Amino acid sequence: SPFCVDLVLRFPIAFILGHGSQVAKTNSLCYHIFMMKITEVQLRQLDWGLDFSPGRETPSFLPVVTVEKDGKFLALTGFDKKHQERFEILVLDWDKTAEALNQMMSSLWPAESLLPLESLRFNKVMGRPVGFDFLLEWPLNFQKYIDSKAVGLKNLRPLEHLLEWQTEIIETITRIQPTSSQMREILDLVSDLKFLGLSWNELSGFSGTASDWITALRVLRTPLAANRDDKAAQAVRNLSWPRGTSAKWERQGDQSALILQARITNSNEWQRLKENLGHLTIGDSLWT
Repeated sequence: SPFCVDLVLRFPIAFILGHGSQVAKTNSLCYHIFMMKITEVQLRQLDWGLDFSPGRETPSFLPVVTVEKDGKFLALTGFDKKHQERFEILVLDWDKTAEALNQMMSSLWPAESLLPLESLRFNKVMGRPVGFDFLLEWPLNFQKYIDSKAVGLKNLRPLEHLLEWQTEIIETITRIQPTSSQMREILDLVSDLKFLGLSWNELSGFSGTASDWITALRVLRTPLAANRDDKAAQAVRNLSWPRGTSAKWERQGDQSALILQARITNSNEWQRLKENLGHLTIGDSLWT
């Protein structure tokens, strides 16, 4: 009902994760809100079995949301508060079924609000099927770091083959701080080179930025292609491009291409740009 939705949106539980509208959509949880009580308990009275190490912290002023289960209070939120000795908890009434527990957790932690690896951890504690489970073999801090880079699960497949290099990869990646796209390319390159039989020492002999390492890895994987790319990039830089135009030579996956960007505000500028580009001589060697 509208009154129920309004109550849920106004009550602090709705703001625990910043998605009160999602909570309001679940009628059963709305019912539980009416049947709740707040009390203070000690650490030993809480069961943290559903802790999936979410990336966001619970605001300190909010209680831990719980249900009573097997003589203890099963925490549904507030997992980052486990270091405390005493807690204010909000106890929801429920019918003590697995279905009800799943429904409450899904309402408090909507799937669309979870980051990729965060979602894997959530599914694991809930006893649901977990794809890409090899990612959970990587340290939690690194999982959260990857989530912060917004790298999709499919792009993380190479990590399945790099588990024996965990320490080295984590140290290197956290030091050079690659972007999301750089992270994807680095993982692909390192995995490919490992399959080709190269050792970590052969891959890590570089200094500098993420771009520097990508360049070094490309040379190791396809030395001839990397050399051609370097020459083409230099040739593109040496050309006199029309004013307002930028150009660069860039490799995307297994293909290289000339990337042109121009800002055109009217038809006269467009005609002038076409004429000026027509005067440029771009050698066929760029594409051979």
